[in-house]
Amino acid sequence: MGHEIQVKIRFEAGHRLLDYSGKCHNVHGHTWIANLHFQAEKLIPPGMVVDFAEVKKDLKEWFEQNLDHAFMCNKDDPLGDEMELKYGLKVFRCPQGEPTTENLAKIVYRRAAEFAVEHSGVTCNRVEIQETPYNFASYEP
Repeated sequence: MGHEIQVKIRFEAGHRLLDYSGKCHNVHGHTWIANLHFQAEKLIPPGMVVDFAEVKKDLKEWFEQNLDHAFMCNKDDPLGDEMELKYGLKVFRCPQGEPTTENLAKIVYRRAAEFAVEHSGVTCNRVEIQETPYNFASYEP
C-alpha cells in the first residue's frame, strides 16, 4: 500500500433529485465535503506523496469552477435549463443521472484520478463525499 495522504475540500452547492418522490425532489443545498485519498509506494523529495499545495491548487480550482455555489442537477432537468439559460446561473449537470452523493463521489474520483496520473507514482484510491454531518458516500475503483 505505501503512503497515503488525504485532502479535504469544502464546497457549497444546491441540488435536487428529479426522478425521486421524496423531499429531495425539492431544491435544497448542503455544505459538502470531499475527502480525497492519494497514495504512492515511494515518496518524492522532500518526502511527500504529492505536494498538498499542488493538490489544493488544481482540485480546488476544479471544484470552484464546476461545483461550488452551483445548482447540481440531472442532465435532463428542465429547471437546470431555466436557471442557466434564462437567469445565467451556474449549473452543473450530472452526467450519471441524478446528483446523488454516490454519483458525485464517482465524478470527483474521476477528476482526482486525472490529477494523480499527472504525478508519476501517485494514485487516487478513494473519494468520500459528505452531504451532511451524518450522510457520506464513497467511491473507489
